[in-house]
Amino acid sequence: MTACGYFAPVYGTQSTDRASVDNGIAVNELAAIKVNPIADRMGHNVRTHLEDLLNPQSLDVTPKYTLDIKLTRTEDPFAIRPDRSAASVQMLILAEYVLKNRETGTILDKGSIKTKGSYNRLESEFGTYTAQENETLHIGQDIAEKFRLRLLSVFYDEKQRVIKQENHVSGAEIKEEKEEKEETSESAEEKTGTVSGGDYENKPYTN
Repeated sequence: MTACGYFAPVYGTQSTDRASVDNGIAVNELAAIKVNPIADRMGHNVRTHLEDLLNPQSLDVTPKYTLDIKLTRTEDPFAIRPDRSAASVQMLILAEYVLKNRETGTILDKGSIKTKGSYNRLESEFGTYTAQENETLHIGQDIAEKFRLRLLSVFYDEKQRVIKQENHVSGAEIKEEKEEKEETSESAEEKTGTVSGGDYENKPYTN
């Protein structure tokens, strides 16, 4: 991942626990992600929930990143009635995404997130529709939460990379400074030894 600006300090561990992780990542970084519109009704649900999770305090933050998400939905019957009709349907969702730096267009992270759910097909069409909509809403919330955790991980990893790089540079500078001091000290000792030796050799002998 390419460095993309200032990241506030990260504290704690890489735990995915909401409280411990959220407290460690600057809320401004997550709030600065603009989630672009996602196709279809489920996409709208995912976007709405994700925006609430990324900026729960509704902070007025200038977007620094863009997140594009494409959903692919597959439905497979997994419970069959004696008349061969589906009693239950499993919904499989694949969410492919790309996170970019809004100013430079640099891709910061990309990949996919998977989730699944199921609903029952009832005798009533309205009942089936309601069950499907409820499960769609639930899956949308689940995907949004997974995205929040994934984005937290992205920013956490970047912060650790920056810290490691800074520590490496700092360590190299300390080592270089130490070597310079040792060289200066050795040079001074050599000069002192030469002068003393000269004085001793030129000193008149007395009995």
